[in-house]
Amino acid sequence: MPSYPDGPATCNTDPDCDVLIGDVGQHADNAVMLALYAFWAVLLLAIGSFLVAKRFLVGAAFEPNPISKGYSRDDSESKYGTAAAVGNELKLQPYRNVPLGSLAYSLVCAASLLWMAIYIVVLVDYYHDCQFESIDSTCFYGDYFIFGDYDNNSWVFFTLWWLSMAWYSMLLINKDELRNMLRWPCDFEEAEVIRVWTEEEKEEVLSLN
Repeated sequence: MPSYPDGPATCNTDPDCDVLIGDVGQHADNAVMLALYAFWAVLLLAIGSFLVAKRFLVGAAFEPNPISKGYSRDDSESKYGTAAAVGNELKLQPYRNVPLGSLAYSLVCAASLLWMAIYIVVLVDYYHDCQFESIDSTCFYGDYFIFGDYDNNSWVFFTLWWLSMAWYSMLLINKDELRNMLRWPCDFEEAEVIRVWTEEEKEEVLSLN
């Protein structure tokens, strides 16, 4: 029988190994953890403040008001471009980009990439310094130089899996509305983007740029 590598000693048991983070629950003041907390705080603050401002400053136009079938009017002069029906079929809602909404959307995109980056960090921690002799002769774990040992690494992976699943599910469910949710309703003359949809809720976005 071939002799398989045993794997390196975990950093929690090796006095010569410096653990970067260790137990996340006990090292919440770690610089890396503080940076992550700050990022999520800025993300939630940007989204929350934008949606609150949109709700109170735009009011009824926060959500386009559907117009009953058979009714058509030119709504280009109305404040915040309340949804208009064209030819009794198409409905229009103008939007423009504003700095806070664009920042919030950029942070949402960055957060989606961050989840994948954290997953890569967990994998690197799991297999770091793992002996590799051949395809059929390699160890099963590394030294856990980031989180210290298997238990901490597994806890981070488990938490990451559930939080990222909730995040990506939210994006998938709201994929049609997310971008316009972080845009500001406006007059047609100021519009950078116009939402177009019909009674069947089929819609597309027309860019005026």
